[in-house]
Order: sequence, then C-alpha cells, then structure tokens
Amino acid sequence: MPFLMAHSGTFWSHDQAVEIAGETPNLYLETARVPIFEVALSIKELGPEKVVWGTDSPFVDYTFEFEKMERAAGSEDARQLVCGGNLARLLGID
Repeated sequence: MPFLMAHSGTFWSHDQAVEIAGETPNLYLETARVPIFEVALSIKELGPEKVVWGTDSPFVDYTFEFEKMERAAGSEDARQLVCGGNLARLLGID
C-alpha cells in the first residue's frame, strides 16, 4: 500500500523525509508548500518516481505550485512523472 508524506515532512524535517522515503519502498513525498530547492533535492536524491506533485489548494494558488514544479523537475520526463504519472500509477489508473 503506498503512502504519501504530505508537505514532504515539513520544512524543518525535509532531510529526514528524503532519507526515510529512500529507505521505504512504498513511501512517496508530496510537494505542496515545499520550497523549490527542497523539491529539486527530493527529485535528485530519490528520483522523480518517488515524488508526487501537490497543490494544497484551495489554500495556495495551484498555478504557483505547478510553475514551481516546472522549474524543479529538471526534465520533461521527470515533470510528467511527478505531475500526474506517479499518482496514476499508484492508483492503478495509468
């Protein structure tokens, strides 16, 4: 069963969240309200397959979160995975 860690564990514990997600095959990091440099680090350290885009909508404008992901992903393939491909796979709708 997959688990999503909301907000990638919060700003103060992001390094621990990346470490734990790397050790836990069914744990994925969600990116809502996570600073862009932390999102980029998650993708670099874990691979885009372990990161799931989140918006925290309606509290945050989803366009801000999407534009952040476009810059943080590093490639179009990574952005496709993070911004929908991974969640579709986890839900069995890919």
